[in-house]
Amino acid sequence: ESVNTFLLPHERKTWESILQSPANQGFIAYRKNILFTEYPAITADEWFGQASERINALTNSRALLLSMVADEAEKLRTQAWYALLIEIIIMLIIAIIVMAITVILSKQINSQIQGLLAAMKTSMQNNDLTIEINVESTDEIGQVSQSLKELYQVFSTSFNKLDTASIQLAAAMEESATTAGMNANHIENQQ
Repeated sequence: ESVNTFLLPHERKTWESILQSPANQGFIAYRKNILFTEYPAITADEWFGQASERINALTNSRALLLSMVADEAEKLRTQAWYALLIEIIIMLIIAIIVMAITVILSKQINSQIQGLLAAMKTSMQNNDLTIEINVESTDEIGQVSQSLKELYQVFSTSFNKLDTASIQLAAAMEESATTAGMNANHIENQQ
């Protein structure tokens, strides 16, 4: 009975058929005859024959159970192998996706940095702070680009004011020189 708890339904049927076999039933009958009758009428040859049949039946049932266990173990091993193979394939796909995303993001970041460096280099070579810096994103690189753009605008405005002030100063100095020259001529004429 304890064996039935470990067997699958189709295995239980096989086990039950072994228990119901003529050899097993004959042995059970001889056993009852020996155990429950006062004077059993069994010869040594009959007892040896029945015991041998019972041992053969048990050996066959043992071999059958071992075969069933081996088959189940092989099925489980095969299932585990396929599960492992599927997990490996999934992990490889995930690794490829992660690498692709990494390459795409690094190219995007590199492109933004290269654009920012090119704008700064052009500005320095041309001494021109009015160069437009393209802000393509809102991430850290985009924030740096936006800050640099604002810094260029502040410097450009300051340099424009300084340029205007120096032009005005030069004009005022020229006017002062002209006025001083006219005053000097006027004083000379008066003497």
